[in-house]
Amino acid sequence: KQWYQRRVPITPGKRFNLGGYVLTLYDTIKVFADGLNLYYQENQNMESKEFYCHQNILNGEYQYWENGYKFLGALKRVDLDTGMTGHIQFDKMGWPRNVVYDVLNIQNQNFVRIGTWKLVSNELKLPYKAIYFDHS
Repeated sequence: KQWYQRRVPITPGKRFNLGGYVLTLYDTIKVFADGLNLYYQENQNMESKEFYCHQNILNGEYQYWENGYKFLGALKRVDLDTGMTGHIQFDKMGWPRNVVYDVLNIQNQNFVRIGTWKLVSNELKLPYKAIYFDHS
């Protein structure tokens, strides 16, 4: 099912429609948790020296988490087959793979899906006749 059609049982006999933001938030937390798990398996160390971001920014000084790049690398390697919004995977730069965006048009004060755009291949599927111009 598409993410916007997914429904999760709350109580027997009743169903609750989950919006795309809730499903995306769930996937975001799952990717973060899986990234932490990968990082911990590889490094066995989650400790860091204490630093205060706000205080250092006010002083014009910046401190970085010494293992931040390792953690970012672990996040990029997350491969989540069971995401609520579909398969989640990232390329070496951290961009999501297999992402397809809906192209929307406003028709009669409603959003109407008229095509798709794939991020990785930069492929736009948009029938010319689907574009609607409201001249009011």
